[in-house]
Amino acid sequence: MTAWDNLLAEYRSEHTGWSKAGEFYCPHCHTSIGKNLHGDQPFSLADKHLRDTHDIGMDLVPRYAPLIVMTAHAGYQHVTGSRAYPPQQHPAKCPLVNDCTAVELVTPNGSRWYGVRSAWINSELRMVVTGFSAKFEEMAKWEVCKQT
Repeated sequence: MTAWDNLLAEYRSEHTGWSKAGEFYCPHCHTSIGKNLHGDQPFSLADKHLRDTHDIGMDLVPRYAPLIVMTAHAGYQHVTGSRAYPPQQHPAKCPLVNDCTAVELVTPNGSRWYGVRSAWINSELRMVVTGFSAKFEEMAKWEVCKQT
């Protein structure tokens, strides 16, 4: 039985390991991580826990955000804009936990959201992201950035 197994379903977010309150409940062991007195954010502490304890890490290769994304109701859509929101400053419409950098890829028919460690606009004026779960196959296929 893991910490995630012990968390009641009504308190779970749609992201495995994360509660709706932004706390991390490890799906591999009994560890749970919330905000602490040192000011460390759960997203960073969870990343460190997964790397150190379970050898599951983040993909830190800088990658371009895609120019085409798939949306639930409209299929493949061209991205018309991209925005990055720092931790603790997400807009109300953002579905992600508040401890990560939120990247919004805007299309004519809605937005796709991704949680990453950092995001920036590079010298080519393209959104670049780094720091997402190495198990997230969709983002792992994104084009590797040539210029940071």
